[in-house]
Amino acid sequence: MNDDPGVSLASLEDVLITRELFGRPARPSDFGVESAALQRLVQLLADDPDALLQRLLTLARESCDADSSGVTLIEHGDDGSDVLRWVAVSGPLSRHVGRTTPRDRSGCGICLDRASPQLFVNPARHFPDLAALGPLAIHEALVVEFHHAGEQL
Repeated sequence: MNDDPGVSLASLEDVLITRELFGRPARPSDFGVESAALQRLVQLLADDPDALLQRLLTLARESCDADSSGVTLIEHGDDGSDVLRWVAVSGPLSRHVGRTTPRDRSGCGICLDRASPQLFVNPARHFPDLAALGPLAIHEALVVEFHHAGEQL
């Protein structure tokens, strides 16, 4: 995983804290905010469907009080290797839209391999491609898989 022998990376177990999800209190529902967000999405779907994904990410980021949110999709290479492409991002990481990361060097790859949501703390300590983005200080990252027609996206 580490291409630079002079850099010591944390183990996956050091950054993977998914078990903590089950002990955290649930956020209280805010039906007014949720309803308003759904109304804006429905209107956007009617007015500008091409902007829907980006707006959905912005609404998710705002409603979760997160710094960033994004969607990464699997791309299968001709050589059989998979890369993950950042197809839409909201927040400070948005300048990295289009970036690719090998599946085996990404928290998204771990999520796909385990077929369940994964929570990471300071993930750049383990994933060198995140560390290479600069001083972004990603404290926590929750990664959730999506499916379409029975396939992981």
